[in-house]
Amino acid sequence: CYNTFYNLRNMVLVVAGNFDPDVVIKLADKILKPAPPMNISRMSPPEPETVARTRTEVSLPISMPVFQLGFKGTPGDAARNLKSQVENELLLEIIAGESSHLYRKLYDEGLIDSSFSFEVMAGRDYVASLYEGESRNPDAVAEAIREEVARLRKEGIDPEDFARCKRAAYGRYIGMFAKVEAIAGLMMLAEFAGVDMYDFPEWVANVTLDDLTLRLQQDFDPERSALSVVTPSK
Repeated sequence: CYNTFYNLRNMVLVVAGNFDPDVVIKLADKILKPAPPMNISRMSPPEPETVARTRTEVSLPISMPVFQLGFKGTPGDAARNLKSQVENELLLEIIAGESSHLYRKLYDEGLIDSSFSFEVMAGRDYVASLYEGESRNPDAVAEAIREEVARLRKEGIDPEDFARCKRAAYGRYIGMFAKVEAIAGLMMLAEFAGVDMYDFPEWVANVTLDDLTLRLQQDFDPERSALSVVTPSK
């Protein structure tokens, strides 16, 4: 397993910045060991649509409870999953981003703090949209988010919220092209998914309210969500 996964034929080298390509190639040829041809057999066991557990909890020596609330999405191929990641990030912002009514409510009630954040994990066979942070009452935060998701699924996304979050997301992706590390990350993700790194801002620019409404129904089902909590040891 180790020799299969950590194999040059299963990797990509991404270099971004002010450099001489010939020097990089010479260094790579000098440092990296030649990898013989190999056939990689990938197994994809069937993944149920339901979550394994809706709540799990462990105790560790920490001062404040930490949580993650995840929504299990519907995966597609690598390119589709990457596009879903971009769209789901928009939805996470709309639902409980810093400019949302829910974020302000939870913050004012002392249920979340500056550690509250969100991310989307997407790969070959999975898509998961996550909220995470510290909270004195993780279950209350999770319940509030689930209720807001259910409301949006029923009543629809406010067009003004959609437009505001879309503009902010587009600006973030454009800003990433000013950071060498971010460019390298986009190049790597694009290479593994068989897309172009310039597709990311294009996906944001072209996304519609109908697109996000569909994604909300497919990837944000409260019945397919799970809460993980780490509580302070007693």
